[in-house]
Amino acid sequence: MHSRRKFLTRGTLAAGAFATTSLSADLSADEKKHSSSTLTVNLCGRWWFRTDPMAAGAGQRWFDADYSVADHSGNDWQSVDVPHTCQVDPSDADYRGVAWYRRSFDVPGAWRHSAVRIEFEAVFHTATIWVNGQPAGEHTRKGYTALTLDITRFLRWGEINVVTVRVDNAFNDHMLPRGRSSDWAHDGGIYRPVQLLFTPKTFVERVDVEAVPDLTRGEGKLTIAAYARNAGSKRWSGRASFQVLMRRPGLLS
Repeated sequence: MHSRRKFLTRGTLAAGAFATTSLSADLSADEKKHSSSTLTVNLCGRWWFRTDPMAAGAGQRWFDADYSVADHSGNDWQSVDVPHTCQVDPSDADYRGVAWYRRSFDVPGAWRHSAVRIEFEAVFHTATIWVNGQPAGEHTRKGYTALTLDITRFLRWGEINVVTVRVDNAFNDHMLPRGRSSDWAHDGGIYRPVQLLFTPKTFVERVDVEAVPDLTRGEGKLTIAAYARNAGSKRWSGRASFQVLMRRPGLLS
């Protein structure tokens, strides 16, 4: 059963301090092979892309794992480099609506003991993601924030895998700016990097740091919350630790 645990600490620290957190546990020899820090695999570069002005792709199942871009290439699907936005093509400079991205990637069988997440640093403004034809998640009307999804259960270990992303940059009455009034670009697409994150089954999912500085005294109060997640089926016990590192004055402005 998947579980999530929050670890919290508070304290007063001198200016220039920052914190890191880690988990440790007694592991089997097999688990130790995959218990190091996060392995990041870059998924930037070549993807297949096409616009979908009639929003027909979902009904025609363009997200299926066995959907062949080569069989439907024509003048529609094109090879692009992600990060990407369709507005770089002059013919689509004013395009507002749905578009699609697809690419394949390898997952080594040796990493089947890992938890695997896919991280999109930003997609404008709405993204729906499938992995091997299975719905993995979505990120709606949040074009400037990151999206991270656990895709472990959808993967085919030691085989070719496929990720498909439906994006939408159409004006939307449920997000700012209202209507079609805007003084910034609405360039749609996967416009920031994408990567796979390989970690042990139990890992630090995120760390939140709230810092309240006291400029008069040259110190600050930190509240640090680390969220640890067990994505495996076995119970886990271990230790969570925080480390505070000090920056020497004058190194950074």
